[in-house]
Amino acid sequence: MIALLWTVAQGAWAKTDITTVSTEEELRTAVQTNGAIIRLGAEIQLSKYLDINNQVHVTIDLYGHKLSRSLTEYDRAGHVIWVHGNSELTLKSSIDGGSIKAFVLNFGEETGIREISKESRSCWPLVHPRWPSLRLQAYGCRHLHPQRSKGADQVTLSFYQEFATSNMKRIVNLLISSVLAGVCIGLGGYVNMVMGGIIGAVMFSFGLLSVVHYGLALYTGKSGFFTNQRELTDLLYIIAGNFVGCWLVGLLFNYASPQYVENAQKVVDVIAGKSLLVVFLLAIPCGFIMSTAVKFAREGRFLPLLFGVPLFIVCGFRHSIADIFFYCAAMDFRMLPWLMAILGNFVGCNVHRALEIAREK
Repeated sequence: MIALLWTVAQGAWAKTDITTVSTEEELRTAVQTNGAIIRLGAEIQLSKYLDINNQVHVTIDLYGHKLSRSLTEYDRAGHVIWVHGNSELTLKSSIDGGSIKAFVLNFGEETGIREISKESRSCWPLVHPRWPSLRLQAYGCRHLHPQRSKGADQVTLSFYQEFATSNMKRIVNLLISSVLAGVCIGLGGYVNMVMGGIIGAVMFSFGLLSVVHYGLALYTGKSGFFTNQRELTDLLYIIAGNFVGCWLVGLLFNYASPQYVENAQKVVDVIAGKSLLVVFLLAIPCGFIMSTAVKFAREGRFLPLLFGVPLFIVCGFRHSIADIFFYCAAMDFRMLPWLMAILGNFVGCNVHRALEIAREK
């Protein structure tokens, strides 16, 4: 049902007046039309900068392609796009990989993006607004910083998926994925409470295996692999979705299997009996186990995940998302220990970064 509703929503938000261009000539013609929505159908290398004339409002969707200019023609300091006053240019890429590339000769006041959205504030000069009054938006820009050296510096302005019009859709997708991940972890907790012992700990692995197989958004599977501020911020949405998913399964457990609620309460009592510092410390190795298991699983090797889950359960290491299930199943939520587990998991999930740096040295 959710998938059906999402498909309908995508259709409702879809743009129909899109002009697809594959050559420089087609692109230069298209940008002269006010209100045009232009999509690149192929990589385009310009012979000179692209002119956006006065009072023309256009949108250029890189659509995963690269827009560059010839390195033999450096007028306008090597800019790829020159936007005139009272114009509006919106840059985006509805498919990952879109980029604008050029060799920029001048890093002075007269180059660069003067007015951009918050998400691309650190981007370097490739698009030049002629007057400060114009509106220029570049959505979802990756922060790639060139070295300031003498001569021409190669600068790339690359994009994530379209930030503005599809950001809400992206967040909705992320929340749906994280709720389903929470459900998977909740099911793992469910069988663990029913079976108990080593068998229950091994069966818990089903939840993590499902998350990895379906590519769902789980906090302990994502917090060790963020590469930018947006992905770091997304962890808040993921935690919220994971909470809802585990909460739903916890409610089901409490209602449908009351004979096992005592088992969940014992887990909660064990957590409550430890200091916040101890909970934090116990969450660190769990985070490390999860990041290691995910790295191996991404390479098609699932044994570390199969062994890692029983390992953290038997040792009593705290998994912040699994703990949500136990709290909700027992109807006894402990906020501070849970927050400490979240912090500890985050630290543990990123230990592998330090190991990789040490290995490179």
